Amino acid sequence: MQQQLKPFLMIVALLLIAGGAALALCFGYAAWQVLYHPEKVDTLTYILGNIAQQKDVPAMTMVVDGRVGEYRISAPMKMFGLAYLFIAGLAMLVSIARCLSDAGVNILKAIWLPPAPARKPQTAAQAPQKKPETTL
Repeated sequence: MQQQLKPFLMIVALLLIAGGAALALCFGYAAWQVLYHPEKVDTLTYILGNIAQQKDVPAMTMVVDGRVGEYRISAPMKMFGLAYLFIAGLAMLVSIARCLSDAGVNILKAIWLPPAPARKPQTAAQAPQKKPETTL
């Protein structure tokens, strides 16, 4: 049964490895574009161009002692938040790509297990000895 599944598992493993590598290349290219040529990325250009024109709305409102309090975020903090979300999202996607590749490699390792080393028969001199019991 195990020999019958080897070709199928090998194909699955190779697809996982290739898919992970392709995803990592795509994410790397996207990060390179954003870092070195942000003017070519339409979505990023739109966000950077319009962040200062955003309507100033409170990030959080609360009621403290019967009064309504507001917490507002400055434009630099909004930009920091967007950059953090981009980097965190990219890291998450790269980790997914790595998980795909690692799963494929582990499948291949399981398929091609190295042969077990031959065991030498134990002689009387090599037999494990019992420890002497000590009493206190």
